[in-house]
Amino acid sequence: MCGSVGGAVGMMNLGLDGAFVFKALLAPDDAGIRLTGTKDDLANGREVAAVLQKAQAAPQGRARIALAAALAGIPRWTDPSGPEPAPSDAAAAEADAAKAFATGVFLPRADQEARAGGVFSWNDGVDYRIQLDRSGRRAEIDALYRAAGLDLAIDLAKLAQAPRIRADPRAVSWMKANFTPTGRIFAPVLTMHTIGDGVTSPTLERGYLEAIRTAGRGRDLVQLYVARAGHCDFTIAEQVAALETLRSRLETGRWPRLDTAWIAARARATGLGPAAFTVARPTPFLRFCAGDRRCPGEPAGEAH
Repeated sequence: MCGSVGGAVGMMNLGLDGAFVFKALLAPDDAGIRLTGTKDDLANGREVAAVLQKAQAAPQGRARIALAAALAGIPRWTDPSGPEPAPSDAAAAEADAAKAFATGVFLPRADQEARAGGVFSWNDGVDYRIQLDRSGRRAEIDALYRAAGLDLAIDLAKLAQAPRIRADPRAVSWMKANFTPTGRIFAPVLTMHTIGDGVTSPTLERGYLEAIRTAGRGRDLVQLYVARAGHCDFTIAEQVAALETLRSRLETGRWPRLDTAWIAARARATGLGPAAFTVARPTPFLRFCAGDRRCPGEPAGEAH
């Protein structure tokens, strides 16, 4: 449930992209904001939050926050207290993404780098124009940039010229060996994610699915989605229905019927409250990295 199933290397590369864009466009001279090599995540987060608050007050800042959030995989809906933004409402989507930005992009890094023994994230060779096109959010970002009177091409050119972050090959190798999926699952797996999780983006589910399909184990995976914002915000009925689905697979050797109506009926049958299962296809995992393959731009180093 709400897991970082796409793996630490890809997840933190995705976070690095969002952080890189944020700092390059909104705080290029702020030495207090660290992209990697962070010793104190909370202090770094406070510095980010201060810049974020100031930028959010102007349309130019909001456009650039939206660009950084899209490249970091932050979903359009993150606030459990409000409704899901309409597909055409770029302003509402940006406001929601901004609420989750500091936590969803910059945290947690210090502990992971300490475990890996160094910086394991990089953006050498990343073309942010291509990444934006792949994100499926280009039209939304275009609209915000036009409303702010900014030229998106100029900002993308600025990103292309900004100095890049390089990783320690040994740290990358350690993270890939220990915290990055290969897709070779050996038992049935069921995942469940809210579509508006701004802390652990549902885009990670796309990467996990890709890894498992590439390994030829796609029939062993089922992914459920809940139409709700928030991290790990599942009802008891949703949790029980998911567990019953997995138990059925273990007992019969095959997955039961898994359309939304069926799983919703199973949740209602528990008598344990509401459920909001939905059909979803998260945005592409822009920095997907599988544990046993060399990833795009990965620094040369120890074999995996």
